[in-house]
Amino acid sequence: MGRVTSDDVLNAGKLSKLENDLTKNEKILKEIKDTVKFVSQGDKESLKKLNDIVRDADSKLNQAKEAVKELFQKPAEKIQAEQPIARIPVHNVAVSGSNQVCTLADAPNIKTDVQMLKLVDLMTFENPDGGVWKQGWNVNYDKNKYDKKKLYVFVVPHSHCDPGWVKTLDTYFNDQVKGILDNMVAKLEAYPKMKFMYAEVSFFSMWWSQIDQNKKNRVKKLIEKGQFEIITGGWVMNDEANTHYFAMIDQMIEGNQWLNLTLGVRPESGWAIDPFGHTPTMAYLLKKMNFKNMLIQRVHYAVKKALAKEKQLESLTLLDQYRKKAELYRSNVLFIPVGDDFRYDRGDEWDKQYTNYQKIFDYVNSKSDLNTQIQFGTLTDYFKKLYEVNDVAYGQKPPSYPVLSGDFFTYADRDDHYWSGYYTSRPFYKRLDRVLEYHQRFVKC
Repeated sequence: MGRVTSDDVLNAGKLSKLENDLTKNEKILKEIKDTVKFVSQGDKESLKKLNDIVRDADSKLNQAKEAVKELFQKPAEKIQAEQPIARIPVHNVAVSGSNQVCTLADAPNIKTDVQMLKLVDLMTFENPDGGVWKQGWNVNYDKNKYDKKKLYVFVVPHSHCDPGWVKTLDTYFNDQVKGILDNMVAKLEAYPKMKFMYAEVSFFSMWWSQIDQNKKNRVKKLIEKGQFEIITGGWVMNDEANTHYFAMIDQMIEGNQWLNLTLGVRPESGWAIDPFGHTPTMAYLLKKMNFKNMLIQRVHYAVKKALAKEKQLESLTLLDQYRKKAELYRSNVLFIPVGDDFRYDRGDEWDKQYTNYQKIFDYVNSKSDLNTQIQFGTLTDYFKKLYEVNDVAYGQKPPSYPVLSGDFFTYADRDDHYWSGYYTSRPFYKRLDRVLEYHQRFVKC
C-alpha cells in the first residue's frame, strides 16, 4: 500500500471543495428552473427568453461536472502540476443572456384594473383648492341611499411612533412612548368600548422589558379581547423607497419573532401610514408572509383624487361627513383613523377622545332612521366587516374590487412639493446602511 503524502491530502481537499461548489450550483439551477415554472403563466416570449438562459446555465454546469470527472481520473502528481493553469468554474454558475433581456421587466403581464404608469400618463396634475379636502371636490350623495344600505363606521385610535426623528430613540421613549403605552393599559381597562392600535415593536419591546408581570398579563388580556391590536409587527415602519428588500425582511423578522415568542401574536394586517410613497415590493413581501390586508396612506394628492373619483381607494354633522367620505369607496364600511405621531401620550387626551366620540356614537346608533352603526375599532375589525358585507372569506378579494399594479412614487402632499430629495440625501449614511446589511447577511449565511 502506497504512502499518503501531504500533496494527496491537499488535492483530496480541493476535489471535495469542487464537489461542494457543484452541489451549490445545482441548487442555484433548480431555483432558476422553479422561477421559470412560476413565470410560465406570463407571455410566451418572456418564457422563451428565460428558458434560453436556463439552457445556457445547464450547459455550463455540465462542463464543470466533466472537468471534475477528469480530475478524479488523473493521478495526484498530474493534478498538482496542472493547478497553476487550471480554469475550472467552481464558485458559481454564470447565468447570462441577451443584453436586451431584463428578466424583471419580462415578468408575466398579470391583468390589472389599474396600472399606475398608465394612470399617471392620463393625469393632468391640476391643483384646484376646495371640496371636502384640499385638492378635492364637492362630494354629494343621495340622502335616501342609506335608508336601504346600512353604513358601518369604525373609528380607530392609533399613535405612530418614529424610532428616531427629531429626538433620539431613548428620548422619545422616556418623553412620550412610555406614557402612551402606560395610558393605553389603564384607559382601555377604564373604557371597555374603546380600542387602540400600535405598530412599532422596537418601542413596545423596550416598554415590555420595564413593566411588571401583572401589567404584562393585563396587556395580554386586552389583546385577547380585541381592544388592543398590534399591526404589521415590524421592528419599525420601514421606508419603502431607499430600503433594500433584505432590510425590509430583516426588520419584519425581528419584530414578528419577538411578538410571536413573547405574546403569541401574529399580525395579519399591514399598516403603512408614514412612508413617503409606497412600493409593490412591500405588498409582495407581506403577501408572502401570509398577511391578509394592507393599508397605505402617503399617496400623491392627485393620484388619491383620481382613484377616489373612480371609487378605487379600496383596492353640517359628523355623520354627513362620514357619508360623503363613504361615497369615495365601493363599500358601506368606513375606516376613520384618529391619531398622529406620538399621540395619546397624556391621560386627558384619552379621556377627551373617548368621552366626546362615545357621545356621538350613542346618539347616532340610537337613531334607527339614520341606519348607521358607528363604534371604536381596529384594522382587523374594519377588514372583517368589509369581507362580511361583500360575502367573501376573510382575506379574499371581493368580486367588484379593482386590482392595482405599480407603485406610488413620487409622493407629494400639495402643489409641487415632491418628497424626492431623500432619495439621494446623506449618501454616506446610505452607503453605511448597505455595508452594514452586507456584513449582517454574510454572518447570517
